[in-house]
Amino acid sequence: MIKKFPKILFVCNGNIFRSFSAEVLLQKYLRENKIRNWKIQSAGIYADPKVKVFPEILENLKKLGAKSLKHRPHKINKITLKKFDLVICMAKNQIDFLKENFDYKKAKLFNDVALNKKTSIWDIDDMVKNWKTNKKAVDKYTFKTIKYINDNIPKLVKNMIKKYD
Repeated sequence: MIKKFPKILFVCNGNIFRSFSAEVLLQKYLRENKIRNWKIQSAGIYADPKVKVFPEILENLKKLGAKSLKHRPHKINKITLKKFDLVICMAKNQIDFLKENFDYKKAKLFNDVALNKKTSIWDIDDMVKNWKTNKKAVDKYTFKTIKYINDNIPKLVKNMIKKYD
């Protein structure tokens, strides 16, 4: 059992898709499993608080039972990083950004913590050709990614307890 109540920060680029999804899906998992007193947040390396989460992402999260979907993107900073026990990035470029801009070297990849794989969960524009005009492919990729994050949350929690206790 975890000796202290962990504070976990998920990080991606804009904080409107991957890290936000990981935040609300982990909160859902903790709630369903009656695990209390964990602090879960998300942020983005380029987040703009004026940008809204796409309705399709919110719908996909709702389908998986997520709640508390009101969200305003938060931009990462050095002060925020110091408040968390574990910083989990969705892709390697965020780890590199934290090292280069904040000299922060303790961040882990989501897949590394959950699956012991040093692989990234890529953003829409990395994976969908013509993402600005190809709504069908964007919808398919966002659902697949959100489901992937959701399916791996139990493994993430198990490994956090094992590795970071």
